[in-house]
Order: sequence, then C-alpha cells, then structure tokens
Amino acid sequence: MQAVPTCTTTIIPTATQDNVPVNLRFEWNAAARASGYFISIGTSENTEDILTRTDVNNTTTYLPSNLLPFRTELFVKIIPYNGIGEAQDCESIRFITEDEPFVAPKTLKGFSPNGDGINDRWEIANIEDYPQNEVYIYNRWGSLVFKTKGYDNKENIFKGIANQGTNIGADELPEGTYFYQVINVPSGAIDRPKGMVIIKR
Repeated sequence: MQAVPTCTTTIIPTATQDNVPVNLRFEWNAAARASGYFISIGTSENTEDILTRTDVNNTTTYLPSNLLPFRTELFVKIIPYNGIGEAQDCESIRFITEDEPFVAPKTLKGFSPNGDGINDRWEIANIEDYPQNEVYIYNRWGSLVFKTKGYDNKENIFKGIANQGTNIGADELPEGTYFYQVINVPSGAIDRPKGMVIIKR
C-alpha cells in the first residue's frame, strides 16, 4: 500500500550556513516515494515572501529566477509529495546570504558646467573622506590651470574655471580634455588618483 513520502534533507545550503551566494541553486536528496517537490523561501520559518510555494516536479534542484536578497536570514522548506499526499512535519532550513559586494563609486570623467543644474561640477569619488587632499588640473599643453587643497565635492570644487596663471586669469576654460592629479590621499583610497577630465559646454 502506497504512503506519503518521507521528508528530504537539503544538501545545498546546509543548515545555518552563512555567506550563501545570492545566485544559489538549491539541491536536496531524493525522498522515498516522492513523485515531486514543493519549495518555498521566506524571511521567517512560516513565511513565503521570497518564493511562494512552487511545484518543481520530480527534480532535486531549483534555481530561483531572481537573486536572493543580500545579507538576509532566510528559510527554505522543501516538501516531497506523491499521489497520496505530502510529507508531514518537514522542517525548514535556515541560512544567511552573503554580503552585498562593495562597488566603489567612479570618479566623474566628464562634466558640463553650463548652468543647467545637471552635471555642472566635477566630482571625485570618496575625496571628501581625505580632507588633506590636493588636486591639480592641467591643460593639454601641460600648463597648470587649477589647483586646490581640501577638494570636497561641495564648495571646494572644479567648475571649469581656471584659478592658476596660464594667461587666462580666472576665465572660463574652453571645452576639451584636461588632465588631473590627486595627491595626499592613501594609495587606492579613491578611484584613479590621476587621469583625464572632459569639459563639455
């Protein structure tokens, strides 16, 4: 006489596993007498807010269509079933997903100081964390056109105006490619301590 299946055991992830990849493919052992499986994922043992109970048929792996949330405690429950019914009293597996990777902001390569309020000033990623910084900007002939100490992406910032003597005083710089150098910051502290900046008006 056929009976309901037994509960399965989860292979991936393991119970209480930490730093589980958010693109995880779940895997479990085949359960005796099972003809299919339901899987659900939630942020607590009795919820299905990440994945509502889904029939995956007679397979023992499942790859969610969406990434799991970063650094979140989650619970996965897999329930075997057959033509008689579902396995009873199957327990959830608790696990914690990985931290979201840090992506350093990129130093703005170009800007358009035309007064329209959009991209009007040049920003250097993370520079405000290093108040002892010094910034130098040169034209294509190597002449210094701008320098400052304590660049902060707010008040003390390059807006396409020269502040160094290149026979143009404090005039508006023409559009084109300029070259910058940032000093007095720790190695690797900001994205690209030297490179080019493009003014487009």
